[in-house]
Parts: sequence; C-alpha cells; structure tokens
Amino acid sequence: MVNLDDISSNLQSGKARETSALITKAIAENYTIDTIVKQGLLAGIRAAEARYGRNEVLVPEIRMARRAMEWGIRRIKQAIAAAGRTALGTVVIGTVEGDIEDRDKNIIAVMMESRGLRVIDLGTSVSPAEFIETAQTEHATIIACSASLVTTMAQMKIVVQEALAAGIRNKVKIILTGAPVTERYCRLIGADMYAHDAVAAADLAQAYCGSITSA
Repeated sequence: MVNLDDISSNLQSGKARETSALITKAIAENYTIDTIVKQGLLAGIRAAEARYGRNEVLVPEIRMARRAMEWGIRRIKQAIAAAGRTALGTVVIGTVEGDIEDRDKNIIAVMMESRGLRVIDLGTSVSPAEFIETAQTEHATIIACSASLVTTMAQMKIVVQEALAAGIRNKVKIILTGAPVTERYCRLIGADMYAHDAVAAADLAQAYCGSITSA
C-alpha cells in the first residue's frame, strides 16, 4: 500500500516524477482524491512553505516543490478525466485581476473536479468582465474567486457588481477564497459563500450544485 506521507515527502524534496508515480499508485489502490490531496499534496506543500518561511530551504528548492505539486495535480486531473462522469454543475474559477498566485486556486479546481463538477479554470489575473462573460457563455452555476493579496481583494466586489449589472446575479453563486479573505468581507460585498480552504470550497460547491440537481 502507498504511504501518503511518501507523497508529501517526495513533493517537499521536489521529486516531481516520484510524486506523480505515487499518486498513480494511490489512485489504483482506491484512495479517494480528497485523501490524496489533503494528506499528500496539501500536507507536502504546506510543510515545504513552512520550511521556506523559516529560511530552512532556498528559493530553488521551494520552486521544485511547487513544480512537484503541479505534476501531482496534473496526474489527478488525468484520472478524473478518465473517469468520464456526468458533471454535477459548472464552476468558473480564477485568481482575481492583479493577482498571479495560483497555488490555492489550482488545488481548489482539482478538488471540485473530483466532486463531479465541471471546472472552467481562467487562470490568474482574471478581470471581472472575463468572470462574468465566461459564466454566461458556459452557463455556470458558481463563480469562484481567489485572492492572495489584500490589495487585490477589491476586485471581488467588482465581480459581484458586474454580475448584478449583467443580470445573472440570481443565476450564479459567488464563492470567495484566499488567505486575506474573511467571512465578514464576503458578507460585506454581497458574495454568497466564503471558503477558508480548498476542502471547504469544494464542499460548498458540491453541496450547492447537488441541491439544484436534486430539487
């Protein structure tokens, strides 16, 4: 049996191929995607970043760890695509305009996909207009906005305002997430849901889309 701690340790060491191979084995051994992500990828990248914060590793080493995480996410996405299940609903996700951090957004996207959601990933520094236009074109039920900086959080308010202006506010739920974001800020700008981490974001999206499907 695969030890998920080995996924974490290989990721921390920047061993992308080994990380991906262990994930392949874990999937074959019927570990859930949630378990692999939480105990393998998330545990590994958080430990690597904590070590970086304590100046125990250098910039090239943290970059290698993040690359290993990207390989792991890519492998999980391949497994989800191969399963070929019917989408529970459509989510448009991206990091808000002016913000280029994509770690949290990428993890949220893959966890949402693992729950049966169709995810349209717009990438980083996504304008409010692009969020809204894509939600309209793809008939999305959820817009998920991520921010890693206090200075870019204001873009989330604009997304809410533009959803209202486009006449789709009653058709989509807006989820906010990211390190500086709070439940209070979510309520203040009129968004629908706040997720403190990737697991919470996936749980919220799955529950909402599931409630629509069963209604």
